[in-house]
Amino acid sequence: MKTINKLFGALACLSLILGLGACTEEYEYTPGEMPSGSQVYFSTTTVATTQVDLSSTESSFTVEVCRAETSSAATVNLNVTDESGLFTIPSSVSFNAGEATAQLTIGYNPAELVFGTYYPITLTVEESVSTPYAPATYAFNAGIPMTWTAVATGDYAYSLFFSGADPGLTLYQCDQDPSLFRIPNWGYGVDFTFTYDAAANTVVVDDFFIGYTDATNGDVYVMDVDTYAGQTVAGPGYFEDNVFYFNVIYYVSAGYYGMGTETFTLTEGSIN
Repeated sequence: MKTINKLFGALACLSLILGLGACTEEYEYTPGEMPSGSQVYFSTTTVATTQVDLSSTESSFTVEVCRAETSSAATVNLNVTDESGLFTIPSSVSFNAGEATAQLTIGYNPAELVFGTYYPITLTVEESVSTPYAPATYAFNAGIPMTWTAVATGDYAYSLFFSGADPGLTLYQCDQDPSLFRIPNWGYGVDFTFTYDAAANTVVVDDFFIGYTDATNGDVYVMDVDTYAGQTVAGPGYFEDNVFYFNVIYYVSAGYYGMGTETFTLTEGSIN
């Protein structure tokens, strides 16, 4: 308390020395305009949810809409944008008297949605019933996430950017597309994702951020060498004797660190 008081006193003296006159100068206060009407909005919690995971066994989901004026029942209009055209979205939402929230029900046919694809949707409260003090627009992506099954455990051997190995990593196979695989907690704690074509025995690594940012060169990425080069340089990777061989390159926007082959050796389980 003593330090705070002393600091306050010093600042007060400095104000007087500089002739600021902060203690005696008067300011005119203009209050903000009070909103009227329903004052409909989306909560900050809702707006922060930019990805909505849908169920493959359901046909609808809800979005909460809020209002400040609750004295009477009201129906308010919404401007809706659905680029995919795959969702049934009402153009209005209704509130019961005394209720501050209402649920907007959005319908969909899970058979029409592609697993792992997220579709953009934007909902905007009509300006005449919105409020300047809360979000009037909610933009998000909705889709059915892919599901994965753990099929094996293995050791990843690094040789290009990192060195050493990560033992005991779990290999997951996609339930919807068995050619897709991922290894969580790879590199700097990210998913290592790749496609394995069993018929052709080819392995292609996706392009993704490895979780590490170089202080000078920025974010580091890894991907399949041939995809990066736009032509056949190393050829695709392959799977042999329970070992995945990945032909990859580690790169940044200014260039690359190294390219070559890294491996993931299965120690338990198998792939289908």
